[in-house]
Amino acid sequence: MFQNKAMMTLGFFVFMRKTIPYQSTSRSLSFRHPTNAVLGELPKSQFIGKDSETIEISGTLMPEITGGKISIQMLELMAESGEAFPLIEGASFLIKGWFVIESLKEDSTEFFSDGAPRKIDFSMSLKRVDESWVVKQNKVDIQQPKNTSINNQQEEETSDVSDKDIESLDQSTGQSNAQIDQDLADIQNGANQSDAPMTEAQEDAALSELSAV
Repeated sequence: MFQNKAMMTLGFFVFMRKTIPYQSTSRSLSFRHPTNAVLGELPKSQFIGKDSETIEISGTLMPEITGGKISIQMLELMAESGEAFPLIEGASFLIKGWFVIESLKEDSTEFFSDGAPRKIDFSMSLKRVDESWVVKQNKVDIQQPKNTSINNQQEEETSDVSDKDIESLDQSTGQSNAQIDQDLADIQNGANQSDAPMTEAQEDAALSELSAV
């Protein structure tokens, strides 16, 4: 035992001697096994999962030495919120799950002269709303192959697209290089023609033009 003050907690509410020191708890589990009728044979049963989990907490309060109306009203406010709260054991700090408060009941007896009860019989019902670790693990195992196949298909599609893009890029690059080579060759030919020596006819024509000027 790690501590000796809190018996159990529901959300921020602590079950202890000064609030609600319960005397008994009851846990109930149910599982679904629907059956199908078979001709000439016994009905076939199939397990389809957990149905529900409930916890009953009850005890007797003596407001002179324990909690009383105020503690019960705090639980009533939590129930009216409709929220789920974690239920944690005080001895082991084990989280039993997330629960909603389904019902509260109190019976007051042996009153003081001012009408305050000396004794309050208290009970409450909790219902679990989250999934157990086993169920979550089974869902992960079932979905794993599907996710793997989807990822493989996406990788194959990406690979195909990449190969096509590379081929088209290579083709366009080859065409561009060929065009550049042709342009360079044309420029070179033009330069060679301009640098060639002039013939006698070309010289005579040039002199005649100069004489005319």
